[in-house]
Amino acid sequence: LAANLERRGMLSQLTAAGRAEFAVGEAVPQLDAIICCTGYNYGFPFLDLQALGLSTAQQHVAPLYQHMFAPGYGPGLSFIGLPWRVVPFPMFELQSKLCARLLSGRATLPSPAEMAAWVQQHKKQLADAGQPLSYSHHLDYKQLDYHAWLAGTCGRDVHRVPGWRAVVLHAYWLWRWLLLVGLGLERVNSS
Repeated sequence: LAANLERRGMLSQLTAAGRAEFAVGEAVPQLDAIICCTGYNYGFPFLDLQALGLSTAQQHVAPLYQHMFAPGYGPGLSFIGLPWRVVPFPMFELQSKLCARLLSGRATLPSPAEMAAWVQQHKKQLADAGQPLSYSHHLDYKQLDYHAWLAGTCGRDVHRVPGWRAVVLHAYWLWRWLLLVGLGLERVNSS
């Protein structure tokens, strides 16, 4: 780890003054940033989710606009890295750029009502596809569209997904589809 980073255990409380208290170990009087690595079980014991109108039930964080923002709180409360079955670090970078641009006023989010409508539409799409709510942050082949949305919302100077990455991802998805339908690569190559 870098000299200015510390790995700590479970965070138990954050104060408005920036003090962090942990389940085990000494408190830290002032923090610059927190990177939470909670794994696949979403848990934020340092946030009062009920007061924020959020939930982590059924293996997803809700309601979130574009997998990042609680309607009504805008960029002041942002979740980076929730989507899964993605190429993570390019997505994290775009999500972080968007948060920075929103906080600096160089980008804007829609109104809370529009964000809430997106959340409802996303929930309906999951239900119509027969997918459980735990798939709310599952992007897979939809990640390229999500990357384009992130970059577009950031502004014209933020680079889109490079063409080569899209080609590689499409080749992977085709390969997976071939395996899924039972063709297998050996049978495709031998014909």
